[in-house]
Amino acid sequence: MKNDNILVSVVCDVYNHEPYLRQCFDGFVMQKTNFKFEVLVHDDASTDKSAEIIIEYTNKYPDIFKPIIQKENQYSKGVGIWKTYQFPRVKGKYVAFCEGDDYWIDPLKLQKQVTAIESDSKNTMVYTAFSTVDETGNSIYRYDLHYNMRKSKSGNILPFLLFRNVVMTVSCMVNRKVLESKLYLDCNKSLDYNLFLAASLLGNCIYLDHNTCSYRKVGYSMTNSNRNLVQQHFLQVWEYYVEIVLNNSKQRIIADKNLTLNFILAKSIDLWLKGFGTKYVKEVISHRRMLWHIFPACFLELQYLFSYNIKKLFIHE
Repeated sequence: MKNDNILVSVVCDVYNHEPYLRQCFDGFVMQKTNFKFEVLVHDDASTDKSAEIIIEYTNKYPDIFKPIIQKENQYSKGVGIWKTYQFPRVKGKYVAFCEGDDYWIDPLKLQKQVTAIESDSKNTMVYTAFSTVDETGNSIYRYDLHYNMRKSKSGNILPFLLFRNVVMTVSCMVNRKVLESKLYLDCNKSLDYNLFLAASLLGNCIYLDHNTCSYRKVGYSMTNSNRNLVQQHFLQVWEYYVEIVLNNSKQRIIADKNLTLNFILAKSIDLWLKGFGTKYVKEVISHRRMLWHIFPACFLELQYLFSYNIKKLFIHE
């Protein structure tokens, strides 16, 4: 596909985001860059006035906004929006993300991320710090999210990604080669977690300790309304990448493999403690030499639980 000199494609999924959509779109329009970018908007048959706002911004900024407005909801049919509608029309070398109820607060977000990711040809993803807000835009503190963010770093983030997701979608930018990779496509799950893990296996990840965006926690988001299904898919993605690490399949070199194995076993213990049974613990321990990782894995899980629960005593979520 001709790229029209577009360097960055922004993927923006919309569904009944009318109250927040202008703030989201204004975050795109305010970006100051020395390159061209596009915003690929996909409205999944919203029942509010989201489509009207999309058309308004498209008419005002036709070089930026590229919309698809569905007549029938695709997500409810099991269609993967990213792989079916969004990724095939990406023109940029890099891809950023922002759902219609989230928003960017830094006018240099894209410029900073492009500068960072292009600093080394081995870089596959750059992500940043973020804030969390409620439906009215008030700042809220989610210890689970901010605990993960405190663990964010540059370099090899695969070990901790297999224990806790440290990347927030609204904050990240990936090289397009990640979403075109066989590693990502073979997983067959259009989850951001799949994208993050693929990026961490294919190259280096850069963390910018600067708040560039806000993640909005709302009660009716697509994720919340389909929590069980999303959780099931999340675990399928986790198992897919765990299998790659444990078997070192696809001839991939796993950096810091011992640390990665510690975190994998710690996550399986965490799933057992959360009521998912012993399935994952048994599967992981059944692999050769995993017994040597029991004690460090238990320490990692206990460390997390202690830190998490102590903090909850002092912070109301």
